[in-house]
Amino acid sequence: MSINILKKSSIVFALIVNAFALSWVFQYVCLGKPNYLVVNFVFVLAMVFFSKARLSLNIFGLLLALALPGAKVIGSGIVQNAVVEVIFGTSVDEIIGFHSVLPSKLLLTALAVFCFFLAYVVFNKRLNTDFSKKGRIGVYALLLISLPFFTYKSYEIFAPRVNDIIDAYKFITDKSAPKAPEWIIKEQKPSAYDTYVVVIGESMRSDFLSLFGFKADTTPNLKSIPHKAIDGMVSPGPATAVSVPLLLSTADGTKPLTHNNAVNLAQMAGFETFWISSQGFTGDNNYPAAIVSRYAQNRYFNQRMDDFALLGEIKKAVLKEGKKVIFVHIVGSHENPCSRLFDYKNQYDYKVGKTLNCYFSTLNKTDEFLSKTVEILKNSNTTYSLSYISDHGVNFVGDDGDFSVFRDMGKKQQYKVPFYVTSSDMTEHTVIKAQKSGFNFINYFADAIGVKTNLTIDNYDVFSPADENVFVTLLKGEIIPFDSLEDGVNPETLKDYIK
Repeated sequence: MSINILKKSSIVFALIVNAFALSWVFQYVCLGKPNYLVVNFVFVLAMVFFSKARLSLNIFGLLLALALPGAKVIGSGIVQNAVVEVIFGTSVDEIIGFHSVLPSKLLLTALAVFCFFLAYVVFNKRLNTDFSKKGRIGVYALLLISLPFFTYKSYEIFAPRVNDIIDAYKFITDKSAPKAPEWIIKEQKPSAYDTYVVVIGESMRSDFLSLFGFKADTTPNLKSIPHKAIDGMVSPGPATAVSVPLLLSTADGTKPLTHNNAVNLAQMAGFETFWISSQGFTGDNNYPAAIVSRYAQNRYFNQRMDDFALLGEIKKAVLKEGKKVIFVHIVGSHENPCSRLFDYKNQYDYKVGKTLNCYFSTLNKTDEFLSKTVEILKNSNTTYSLSYISDHGVNFVGDDGDFSVFRDMGKKQQYKVPFYVTSSDMTEHTVIKAQKSGFNFINYFADAIGVKTNLTIDNYDVFSPADENVFVTLLKGEIIPFDSLEDGVNPETLKDYIK
């Protein structure tokens, strides 16, 4: 009899552990932290005493384990509108790349959680409890008492998030005509150049560029071309879905007003507009860049996701008659930098691991891409200006000579990006070390094409040596001071590896 009591007690204990784990992982993945753990635990505890319900819950737990790495990166749970933007703005290749370079510790944690729930699935039938009639009544009572509290708390917490997701989905999939801009050009002077090229990079962080003093020669061409550059530019957001609309549009706080963007401002100023992209597979479905790109008069989306494949289209656009602005959105580095090299040689063999060496090489590849674009402009016999800014940086983690990509909104390196300008009449090589906000890129652009508007700052000078008060936006829209963030892996961290 004592053996049966011990066995039953062990089963009950195992079910309590199972219920707590399900409740905690569910709330961590969906919400970023347990918000109503006690109510959730009591309800799930009642459910796990039923065999079929327990099996279904643990299969759900397996799915939660797969989502755990993404939830850790996002930080505030996967049930939020920003996740819809990330889904529409991320290709399958990027998803594979994201998971392939996650820190081993995080992957092992997810694997452990997966195996935990798998064990409960495999041994589900052995966990059945043979309760007395009073015991069964107690379980039913527990279920009935907890159900209204669980339902109320779930609705209270999830309803606003679900409504935000629905609104985001409707906005993203809206195929109606783009909203009319609110631009009013107050004053316009003759543009300084016939052709403007604006290149939006991907995951290039400024402190790994030899342009700004990094030991590895990652940007030899950008250094040699006459230029003005900012060492201290800060992207407005940690991911493409957040940063691209904020770079190219006006904003209401942290909300991009994408109908007031650089593309339709250029058109109003009399320029023909082009959008040329190597991001994504299906053009218009590559949100969020598509929100801005749909305003362009000419659009081209390359399916290879190799930036060099864009050069032919860039040349066609450059050689077209008339004043024009060409927006180029490139793949650059991103989560799995080795997959971005294609036929481009990995030039480094530092003792920092394959991923970081590949990342350095993708910087060289972007450097070469920009150099080839400048050559196209030089050979066009037209006056030109080319500006380059990356959508966001990237964070690395690791030690002992093995570093990997890990997107972390709490690290400065996720936001540190280069800003670089060259033109047909530029002769100097100037680097200005000052902290600047990517939120002001639209102000720079308006000034560059020679217009003053009702929505931009007149005579904005991005190359002023004065620091700006810089804030950054997190995925969920929170805005925090850039200086409040921590430093991640940086050149100082790598000084013993790269000399």
